[in-house]
Formats: sequence, C-alpha cells, structure tokens
Amino acid sequence: MFSMAVAERILQYDGAAIQFDDQCMSYSELQHIMRLTAGYLDSYNKPLKVAFTLANERLYVPLFLGCVLQGARPFLLHPEHPYNDQLLQQIKPDIMIEDGEAFLAKVQQMGEIYEVRAIREDKEELFTGFTSGTTGIPKGYRRSEASWLASFTMNDEVFQLQDVDLFIAGGPLYHSLTLFAAVSALYAGKEIRLMSSFQAGRMISGTEQTAIFGVPSMLELMTEHTTDAPLIFLSSGAKLESHTLHKAAEQFPNMTVYEYFGSSEASYISYLTPEDRKRFPASAGRFFPDVTYRLIDEELVVSSPYIFTGYFGQQDNKGMIATGDIADVEEGMLYLKGRRNNRLIVGGRNVYPEEVESIIQRELDVHEVLVTGKRHYLLGEVAVAIVHPRGNFDRQFADLTIRKQLEKYKWPLKWIVDTNFLYTDSGKIARFAMQERYGLNEYSLHR
Repeated sequence: MFSMAVAERILQYDGAAIQFDDQCMSYSELQHIMRLTAGYLDSYNKPLKVAFTLANERLYVPLFLGCVLQGARPFLLHPEHPYNDQLLQQIKPDIMIEDGEAFLAKVQQMGEIYEVRAIREDKEELFTGFTSGTTGIPKGYRRSEASWLASFTMNDEVFQLQDVDLFIAGGPLYHSLTLFAAVSALYAGKEIRLMSSFQAGRMISGTEQTAIFGVPSMLELMTEHTTDAPLIFLSSGAKLESHTLHKAAEQFPNMTVYEYFGSSEASYISYLTPEDRKRFPASAGRFFPDVTYRLIDEELVVSSPYIFTGYFGQQDNKGMIATGDIADVEEGMLYLKGRRNNRLIVGGRNVYPEEVESIIQRELDVHEVLVTGKRHYLLGEVAVAIVHPRGNFDRQFADLTIRKQLEKYKWPLKWIVDTNFLYTDSGKIARFAMQERYGLNEYSLHR
C-alpha cells in the first residue's frame, strides 16, 4: 500500500481532508491548492528552497504539499525563533512564505496548474526541519520521503490505525510530530484536525474512532473533558505519569493509550502498548520493527529505515546515529536513564535528573518537576529540584520521602517551588529556560 510518493497519492482521494479550527477543506480544494502552488514553483525552472516562517494556519499543509508535489525543498522554521535571521542566511531560500493567504493570492494570480509528469517512487529529500535550539542555534535535519513512508506503515502495524478515519494533532506544524500526523493521515485518505493553537476540547471528537497525536501535557489538559468515544492517544516527548493515566482512564473509558519514544532525527525508536505498560511500567517499550541498536558507553545508538538523512550542510548519515540517551535494555524492553547532556556529576558519580524526577513525580503530589544542578564547593555540583506542587509543599516531608528512595548522592539538596513553569511550544518543560530563570544553566549542560 505505502509505495507511491506522498503528494501523488494525496491527489487521488476525495471527501473531507482538513479541519482547521472551524474551517473545513475537502480533498478537492486541497488538491487544487497543491497544483496551483506546484505550478507557480515550476515556473522558476530550477530547484527551489522554500522557507516556511508562518505560524499554524489553514494553508500550511496545502502549501507544504504543493512544494513536495513540485519537487521544491521546504525548510520549516519556528516563526518567532530568535535565530531565524542566522538560519535564513545559512539556507539562502529562493522563496519565503510568511503569510499563507498572501502567498496563495500570488499563486492564484498566476493561475498555473501543475500536471504530474511522472509518478515517482519517493522523493529523496522531503523537507528540512529544525531542532528546538534551546541551548543555541537550531540544527537543520534533513528528512527523506522514504523514511516517512516507512514510518507511516507503523501506524497500522503497531498502533492499529487502519480503521481510524480521523486523526487529531494540536501542536505546531513546524514540529515534526504534528506535521507527521497530518501528512500520514492525508497519505492514507483520512481526515486530519489541526488548530491554530492547542485547544483541549478540540482534541476530542464526537462519537467516531479517533487517533490523537500529542504529548503528556496535552493529555493532562484533555482530562478536564470527558467522552466515551473510542479514542487512541499516541503520546511522545516524555514519559506519561501514572496520575495522568489514571485521570485519562476515568474521563475516557474507551481510550487506548500508546507511548512511543523517538526524536526529530531518529523518528520511531520504541513503543509501549497498554499490555506492556502493566508488566513494564518504567520502560520506554519495545523497539519498532527494523530498529537495530547498540549501547556504547551506556548511550543508545540506533539505525532504522526511519532515521533522518543528515544535518543541513553536513554529509549524509552512514550507519547508526547516537541518540544522546543513556539507556539499558532488559528482556527486550528499553529503559531510559536520562539525557547525556543533562547529566550531573556529584562527587565524581553520575546523576541523571530524569531518574530523580520520576521518583519525585511518583512519591510527591506535584504537577511538574525539574531536577537540575547547582555548583557545590566540595562535590562539584549537587541536585536541585524545582517543583510545581498541587497544594502546599512541605520541604521536610519531601526530603524524608525522597531520601528513602534514592542513594544519598542523588538527593536534591535544595527545593524551589515555582507555580509558573515555562514550556516549549510543543508542550515540554523548557529545561534550559527554567535553569536560566534561577541561574542554574551553566552547571549541568554539555558535559
């Protein structure tokens, strides 16, 4: 089924295609915009680099697919990233799309309809996306069409989405998670619901079976609503906490929750089914089919058909890629200890903040927690825990509770209460920004 190039397959469907806020777009309208865009780009008679700097809007996906149809190379930038000027100097785009409606008006004025000249098996370079750049200038990662086509098959093989007609994604389209959900839905002839900004109520459908792509914070906010509709939630970006899973089970009795682990560069790495979660609750799951791995100095290194081609301006990947994650594998299940760059060194011993955060989340009544480091005259650095409690926070009780669960060198020696955590636009805790808020960023990054 999954062999034809993305854009050409989408041209074959009819019916409802995209819901964007309160606006609906049919496959017929989507295909017309794609052909108009491709016809406009084709008039340049040369390979094109097209920079997308627009925020979520109804034309984002149609214009992106128009580029793909014609063979242009889209570069998907955060519309307000402080490094955009530097990135654009590196990219040197032929065309910039800052406003979708204005660009479409220009395209319509020309009125050139693109005709597909040949069916391609796949396009070598589908797009270039960018990492978050929380600790410096973002890296551009090149994504091939073949890698996404391989990933699309996992929607059916692993997540059983073949009979689901509606996909929903509430994140920014310049992030691979949301764009992947949109393109994979349209490639399969399904309908995708997108939104200008995250709205928890719109992440829930009426009565139809629905696949929802999101991150843990989105599921937590969705639990303010309820439905007995059959839902499949695909969670990535962080480990789901037990309290979120319990609330989801109460509010959505017919929801199936999968977790999966991956990255912009590696795409799918592992997945955790509801059945495996009961047996291995701390695990990141089983490896996806065709993923091979090694542990080199405890760091997870992977290869698969899903990985990216390489970074922009650098040579293609050869073989396996290092994920930056410290990991272990037991009984075929992947366990993540933490990010190598987040590691603290306390008295010469490694401490991974994610391990401490997991214990705090499990044992204390907190909305959020971030563990980082602070310089110490004797130990080099020590752990500091920043927490957003659900009620009053008793530091003495926290100390007594956590010290029963962890070795002494892993104990947080300072607790900071913060009821206003900072988040990235994909819903993750903005680790670097939070460290910077308390002057802690220089002690635990880039070891």
